[in-house]
Amino acid sequence: MSNRDFLIHRRNVLLIRLLFVFYLLMTIVYFGLDPAFSTIWPPVGLVVSLSLVSILYFSKKPSITMYAIIVGYFVYLFYINFQYPYLVNYIFIFFGIILSSLYQSYRAIVLSGSLSLILLLYFFTYHFDTIFFQVDSFDIAYFILFAVLMVIFFIYQIRFMNSLWRQVEEKQKSTDHKLHSTQEHLHSFFNQTAEAIIVGDLNGKVLDINPAFENLYGWKKAEVVGQPIPIIPKEFVSEANQRWKQVLSGEVIQSLETKHVCKNGSIKNVEVSISPIKDMEGKIVALTGILRDVTEKKITEEKLVNTEKLSTLGQIAAGLAHEIRNPLAVISGYIQIIGKDNERNSRYSKVMLSELNRIDLIISELLFLGKPQAVHFQRIDIRNIIKEVTILFESQLQQQGVQCVTEFQGEIPDCYLDPNQLKQVFVNTIKNAIEAMPSNGGTISIQVSPITHDELIISIKDTGVGIPEKVLEKIGNPFFTTKEEGTGLGLLVTKQIIESHNGQLNIKSEENKGTTIEILLPTID
Repeated sequence: MSNRDFLIHRRNVLLIRLLFVFYLLMTIVYFGLDPAFSTIWPPVGLVVSLSLVSILYFSKKPSITMYAIIVGYFVYLFYINFQYPYLVNYIFIFFGIILSSLYQSYRAIVLSGSLSLILLLYFFTYHFDTIFFQVDSFDIAYFILFAVLMVIFFIYQIRFMNSLWRQVEEKQKSTDHKLHSTQEHLHSFFNQTAEAIIVGDLNGKVLDINPAFENLYGWKKAEVVGQPIPIIPKEFVSEANQRWKQVLSGEVIQSLETKHVCKNGSIKNVEVSISPIKDMEGKIVALTGILRDVTEKKITEEKLVNTEKLSTLGQIAAGLAHEIRNPLAVISGYIQIIGKDNERNSRYSKVMLSELNRIDLIISELLFLGKPQAVHFQRIDIRNIIKEVTILFESQLQQQGVQCVTEFQGEIPDCYLDPNQLKQVFVNTIKNAIEAMPSNGGTISIQVSPITHDELIISIKDTGVGIPEKVLEKIGNPFFTTKEEGTGLGLLVTKQIIESHNGQLNIKSEENKGTTIEILLPTID
C-alpha cells in the first residue's frame, strides 16, 4: 500500500466512525423530541452504515471506498429529505462537502459538490412547497450560491494544503536523504574502523559496541549490551568512576593511557578517549569511548629503551672490559702467591679469587653484549648439542637430586646455526632450571618436536619454585637478577643469541609449580 492509499484508508476509517456517531446522535435526538416519530429511517441508516463498513474492510482499493462513503452519505441524506422534507434535513446536504474536504482531494470535493447541487435542485423543484413554505426564490438562490462557494473554497483550500504538503514532503525527503547519508557514514565508521568503540548509558551500562571491540576484548555484542561495562579491572574501578563523572559533567577525556581486562583475563594497555553524546537540547543522553590497543606500542617502547641501555652498556663494556681484565690478572696472580704462604692467607685468598672470577664472568658477558661476535653457521643436528650439554651437568644433577629427561618427538630436521652459541643458550637455561629447584630436587624435562616443515620447538620445563608475575615482567632487563651471585646478563645474552638465529624465546612460569622455556628455531627445509 502506497503512502497516498494509506492516508486515504485512515481517513475512510475516520469518516465512517464520524458518520456512525452522527447517525446515533441523530436517532437519539429525533426519538427524544418525538417518540412517535417514524421508525422507518433508522434501520435504513444502519444498513447504509454497515454497508460502508463492509466496503471498507473488503475493498482493496481505498480510493473506491472513499467514493462509496461520499455517495453513501448523500444517498442517506436523499432518503431522509425524501421521507421527511424539512428545512433542517435540507441543510445537512451541505455537510457532505465539509466531510469530503478531509480527503484533501479535488475529485472528492467535485463529487460531493455535484451531488449536493443535484439534491438541492431536485428538492427545490419537486418539494418546494413542503420544504420552503417560508422561503422565497431569492433565499433559494443563496442556498445554491452557498453550496457553490463552499465547493470553490474547499478546492482552493485543497490546492493550498497540497502545495504546503508537497513542500513538506520535499523537505522531508531532503532531510531523510541527508539523515540517511549521515547514518550510513556513521554506520560505516562505527563498523569498519579498526579502533574499538563502546557506547554506554548514564548508569554505566553498555548500549552498543562495534566489531573492533569484539575483536579486541573477546566479548560478543549480545553478551555485554545491557550489562555493566566489563573491561575495567577491579583495581581501576575507582579511577574509571571518577572519569565517568567528569564526562557526565560535560568534559571530554582524550588519549588517556590505562589498562583494560579482556574476556580471557588478559590485560591490555589501551589509549582511551571518552566524550558525551548530547541530544538536540544539549542534554547528555549517553557516553561513547574510543579505545586503541597500545600494547604493542608499549612493548616496542620498552624494547627501544632496552636497546638504548644495551647500546650504552656495550659502549662502556667495549671501552673498559680489556682495561679491567689486565689489572685483574695481575691481582689474581699475586693473591695466589700470597695464598701459598700460610693456611690463613690461603682461606682469604680463595674468597678473593672467587670474587675475582665472578668479576671476570661479568666482564665476559659484557664483552659479548658490547661487540659483535663472530658467528659460524653450519648444518647441525640439534639433538647432539642437547646431549653434549646434559652430559656437562650430569654430576651437578646427581648432587642436587635433579632428574633430567630428554624426549625427541618425531623426525627432527637439521638446523643451520652456530653450535657454540647454542651450547651457551642451553647451558644458561639448564643452569637456571637447576638453581630454581627446591632442596629436595625435582625434574627437568627437555622436549624437542617439529612445529612445521621449517620450524621446531625446544621446551625446557622444570618443577622448581617458579617465578612471580611481577618478577617475570622484569626478567631480561640488564642487571636484574634474583640470585645472590647472578649478573642479570645471562638471560639477556641467551635472548640475543636466539634472535640472531631468527628464533624466538618465550618464558612461562607459575609460582610454586615451575617454569617452562620455549625456544623456537628455524630448520632446514
